[in-house]
Amino acid sequence: MPYIGNTPALDYISFAVQNFTVTAGTTVYTLDYSVSNENDIALYINSVAQRPGSSFAYSATGTTLTLTSATLATDTMYAVFIGRAVQTVTPAAGSVTNTMLSPSVITGQTAVTVPATDDVLLCYDTSATALRKITFANFGNAPAFMAYNNGSTTQSISNSTWTEATIYGVESFDTDSAFNTTTCRFTPQVAGKYFFTASVYSPDFAAGFNSILLSKNGSSDLNSTSNTGNLDVTAIDFVSVNGIITLNGTTDYVSIFVNQQAGVSKNIGGSSGAAISFFGGYRLIGV
Repeated sequence: MPYIGNTPALDYISFAVQNFTVTAGTTVYTLDYSVSNENDIALYINSVAQRPGSSFAYSATGTTLTLTSATLATDTMYAVFIGRAVQTVTPAAGSVTNTMLSPSVITGQTAVTVPATDDVLLCYDTSATALRKITFANFGNAPAFMAYNNGSTTQSISNSTWTEATIYGVESFDTDSAFNTTTCRFTPQVAGKYFFTASVYSPDFAAGFNSILLSKNGSSDLNSTSNTGNLDVTAIDFVSVNGIITLNGTTDYVSIFVNQQAGVSKNIGGSSGAAISFFGGYRLIGV
């Protein structure tokens, strides 16, 4: 039938149900919700509806339910709350649309300037046709780091020997504390593909064959490249490398190796090369 005024919002109403733990010889039980009287609930014992009223099967007020006859240990009993105060309104699955949501659901929230790695983002999974949550650690480019030589550290490199560089003792940033400034190795802790960039400066590089290499677990990585060449002895001499390496996140590590063939040992790093020698990288997303 038609209504005068707004249509009552009764489409999703359901009633709360309380299942009792029955004990033998008990006449008084506690209700989950407060009621005005026994007519606010429908009581069932052994699946048989009981007649409300103190002269009949039961009475109720507040959260106290009183039976006129004690229950048996074998009885089952439950109550359906039919009073307005305990009705529950739950929309059906998939019934809430965009127009039903206020923009303040988003605009009213406080923006996070620097999300924590365990913060959660909401996204739509097209393969599952469902909303999913993803932690920020798996969404952004972290772990990421950048380290450099501060000018006070030098390292001697033997002739014609691939030597692991340990001159990157100062960090610009290190999101996950994954870079070791002593060993100058990066252990990401999160599996994925990583982009790396590095450079080595030497005040002693002479005209000769000088090389730099991205190394995975102490060996040459297939994805790394070397910048090699005959360097001008009068110039500021450095070599650089960029590359992408796949890491397992737990035991894999990346470091820098240098090779020079000037005939004698040469130093890398040093005051004139401060910040020219650097090593950095970050995790790629979407690959």
